[in-house]
Amino acid sequence: MDKKQLPGSISFYGASSVYGVSDAKGGFVGRFRYWYDHHRENGVVYNMGIPAETTDELVKRFKDEHKRRNSHLIIFKVGTNDAHREGGTNKKNYVPKKRFLSNVQELIETALKTAHVAFISPYPVNDDANPHGKNAYYFTQDIKEYTYELKDFIRQNYGLVFIDIFSDWIKNSDYKNAYLSNDGLHANGNGYQYIAERVQEAVLQNFSHF
Repeated sequence: MDKKQLPGSISFYGASSVYGVSDAKGGFVGRFRYWYDHHRENGVVYNMGIPAETTDELVKRFKDEHKRRNSHLIIFKVGTNDAHREGGTNKKNYVPKKRFLSNVQELIETALKTAHVAFISPYPVNDDANPHGKNAYYFTQDIKEYTYELKDFIRQNYGLVFIDIFSDWIKNSDYKNAYLSNDGLHANGNGYQYIAERVQEAVLQNFSHF
């Protein structure tokens, strides 16, 4: 394909799975960048992931970060940290769903003024690996609820590209071994590669001619 067909700049925003925690190849963004560099001349990929961040923090920094880079395509991966429970299994989700969706709306409305936008869903985790740190609890059921609230909200209101990793992985009864690292929360190399390839497909199918 013509190497000038892909977006000239792409920014990925999210938390530790965007940053690429536990992977020497830079997670799915690093793996995607390797592919992108072979398919787009003079393009740039920005990894804007900050470990442990929720959408509460992301909305505070996004406008300025995006203005500085002015990427053609913004890809968000959010929800896992919003859904977690801090301090115990019976605590409320860290960022309530209503505020989570409000934050997502603000991110989308800001980004769409100057860029194309897509989302990558959260993925299921290993509940048996809790707690993370001293008091952080991540549950697949919570993440599922946030994922499908997010999916429905985006499709009903914006019709944006939504790369549904959660639905793919949960169908695999062995996803914990196949795609997750030993901490049960972050992806392993295979998991990151899987996400990178899904992003490649989505970019080629939806963002190759603008």
